[in-house]
Amino acid sequence: MGFVSDDAAIAEVAVTFLYMVPISIGFTGMFNTANASFNALGKPLPPLLLSAIRLLVVYIPLSFLAAAAFGYTGVFAAMSLVNTAFGLIGQWWNRQTIHALRHR
Repeated sequence: MGFVSDDAAIAEVAVTFLYMVPISIGFTGMFNTANASFNALGKPLPPLLLSAIRLLVVYIPLSFLAAAAFGYTGVFAAMSLVNTAFGLIGQWWNRQTIHALRHR
């Protein structure tokens, strides 16, 4: 008997998720760290913009398109891609902001 379910389809979805999404978790941490850093600097607008754009403008539309083309695998790929991209964007923007503040 399986831990959660004996259904092979559920196991297949779980395995696909675990192959695709965890590699982007570190980038999610980068994103969260950048957002926390902006907030600590008294700059709440960048995290708001990053989070809203990430979810509403990029992730949701990309997930719908990827799901239509590739099913649930596309949704997992979209999640991994968005996590990675916005982790890098958030860190880059945060570094630029800190650099600018240091040179004032």
